[in-house]
Amino acid sequence: MRDRRDAEVHILVTIQSGGNSREYTFNFIGLERFDGVDQRLVHASSFTDTDDERRRGIQRLLELGLVRSTFLNLDNSYRAAAAVEYNIFPYSESSEREFTIAYFVGGTRLDYEEITVFDKLSETYADQGAFIAFGMERPWGEARLDLQYSHFLDNFDRSRIEFRTDVEYHIVRGLSFDVYAGVSRIRDQIYLPKGGATDAEVLVARRQLETDLSFRGGVQLRYTFGSIYNNIVNSRLSSGSSLFSRVF
Repeated sequence: MRDRRDAEVHILVTIQSGGNSREYTFNFIGLERFDGVDQRLVHASSFTDTDDERRRGIQRLLELGLVRSTFLNLDNSYRAAAAVEYNIFPYSESSEREFTIAYFVGGTRLDYEEITVFDKLSETYADQGAFIAFGMERPWGEARLDLQYSHFLDNFDRSRIEFRTDVEYHIVRGLSFDVYAGVSRIRDQIYLPKGGATDAEVLVARRQLETDLSFRGGVQLRYTFGSIYNNIVNSRLSSGSSLFSRVF
């Protein structure tokens, strides 16, 4: 993948050595439709392990983490939505700058693979939301700021608010320095499976819907090569398209 912003799951790895073992900590951070689905897994490898044993252990942990991170407990889903958007700047300037405000309303039907923590095997809900996006592109680089909010129409507590900002500075052609940050509060993950959980575990899962603010950020040195036209896109409804069309 050429751009980390296209990924739906980020994996941050830290390595710590001590005694006769090395500990690998993998933090799986969900983005876009997996936003809020985060987890932390640890793999311990002895210094006596062969390279192949170490690789196999890490591979098993990665596979387990990705399966868990991308499991949305969905059998089938259907969504219909409509949106309106207004760009303060003329559309002829959208390749250089944009400041858009949009509103959407929609309905979703969900059929789950497993009974949820709310004892649902299927349900239908309506939601609405808005997003604001500002972006500009200059010879020195580009900057972007996005603010998104949505909630269920019958329960305002089932909501999500997300703020992201990203600044990219072009050092030389193809080489850029990127600084990004974001904060979110996700309270609409109604799909969590109940499984064979105890009453206490169900209560914990329900509390996951009331999570506090989560923060993420980082820096990146990135080199891009290929056609100069590879990154051209239609900007209309692009900043909030995931919020507008997502199921979760």
